[in-house]
Amino acid sequence: MKPLRGGLDPAIVAAYHQGFRDGGGNHDDLFDAARRANLAAAREARASKAMPVRVARPLPSNWPQPSDAPRASPWHRRLIIMGAPEALDGMADRLLKEPGGADAMVILLCPQIGFRLLSGRADLEAQLDAARADRLAQDMSQRAVLGKLAGQQDYHDILIVAQGDYLRVIDAHAAALPLCRTMERLRHTRLLQNAQFRTWLARGHEPGATIAGGHIRWSKVAQGLSARLGEFAVRYAGKLPTRGHRIIVETQDGKPATGYVTAQGDALAWEITISNKSHLRPAMASHLRAFGAAIRLAPRPAADGATLFAPHDPARLGEKVNAMRVEFEIRGSFTVPEGTMLVPDTEHIFLLPTGQIVSAYPVIEMASGPDGDDHRDLSWDEASLLGICLDLTHRYSDLTADD
Repeated sequence: MKPLRGGLDPAIVAAYHQGFRDGGGNHDDLFDAARRANLAAAREARASKAMPVRVARPLPSNWPQPSDAPRASPWHRRLIIMGAPEALDGMADRLLKEPGGADAMVILLCPQIGFRLLSGRADLEAQLDAARADRLAQDMSQRAVLGKLAGQQDYHDILIVAQGDYLRVIDAHAAALPLCRTMERLRHTRLLQNAQFRTWLARGHEPGATIAGGHIRWSKVAQGLSARLGEFAVRYAGKLPTRGHRIIVETQDGKPATGYVTAQGDALAWEITISNKSHLRPAMASHLRAFGAAIRLAPRPAADGATLFAPHDPARLGEKVNAMRVEFEIRGSFTVPEGTMLVPDTEHIFLLPTGQIVSAYPVIEMASGPDGDDHRDLSWDEASLLGICLDLTHRYSDLTADD
């Protein structure tokens, strides 16, 4: 064993070598350093297996900004956490003015009280400074309050409307927020935040309603603004000679999107008019999403331009023809994938795990004669020309396990 260089006290040198040997070192082993390095690596590997690292979800400050790509959600399944400055700036009022917006859960972050429900303007005028924000961020009772308020419902999406110190406080208590399908926050300048908030508001709908999700592709054409979603395209058709602005919806082949109804059976008009051009883009987007979730059940216009009536409007049958009536009753079933659910507030429309909807609807068959083998479904145009109009007085379906 060679002595240490540098003229150190021999007692110190002896103590060092003694500690080296006590720690498992061996001066006579050429590979002593490599051996001890491998042993240390093995100990670290065993420790990492014993205590797995928990991967935390992103803080609200890192959430993306709202877009039109996520699926739409009913208002009572939406949670919004808003800072006092944004509430004073009118964003809370804009939310409450939306049809069904009052059903959303709104939690305010106030400088003095902390987290509370939206219930007035008390405490909103106070300013949140850095010192007060630090106290709120370190106050574990605020996390308990946030968890209690946010835990009253299962949510589909969460929106954070807060900046600066308000956002820092929300980050500190983010563990109390529930996990859900879509988590977003408003970003950048106030002008961009207003646009993002409009996008988020447009994704809300009332219970029982069905609107299509997905990104709407906007484009400028020579005739005006247009947009496309799935198989439908909506187009601004110009100003009317009298008053208003015309919007039309077309299919992929460029023809009017006639003969579509909502999940509730209400007919959708392929042509609408609005009085204020500043509402053009929201009106186009709303109508396009309604068609994206529509069902092709209603009749199309006849070749002569006469209006054919939707099957859910039997009161107008007498206006078309004076007819005899065939009373019928059909009973049966069809299988659906596991996870299919009945759409709320309906009795015959079912939501598949893919997000699509299905329903059983009777059709009228037609053949050339009693002995003909050319049976086919009778179209609405053909039925109208023959004086046939399908009238459903009741339709009910039940979802059960497949035995």
